Amino acid sequence: MAWHRGDLGASLTARYASPQYEDDQNSRELADALTFDAVAALPLTRNLSVEGRAENLADARVEAGISGPGVIERATPRTLWLGLRYRLR
Repeated sequence: MAWHRGDLGASLTARYASPQYEDDQNSRELADALTFDAVAALPLTRNLSVEGRAENLADARVEAGISGPGVIERATPRTLWLGLRYRLR
């Protein structure tokens, strides 16, 4: 879902990963996961805007792998970025 008005904009994305097996023998299953990401941009001048981005807003548990002794490795938790974008026009 996205919204734009000139250079001002925002979007929200949902991602779903279904359960999957971590190994080739289908003995170690990774849980499913639902995450939400967001992006927003606010123009400061004609060429400069401030942008914010967030991944995994709800800090959902996303399993990335299972090691030999059964330790579950997690993917990146909630992550936030803030930056400036300069455009040559």
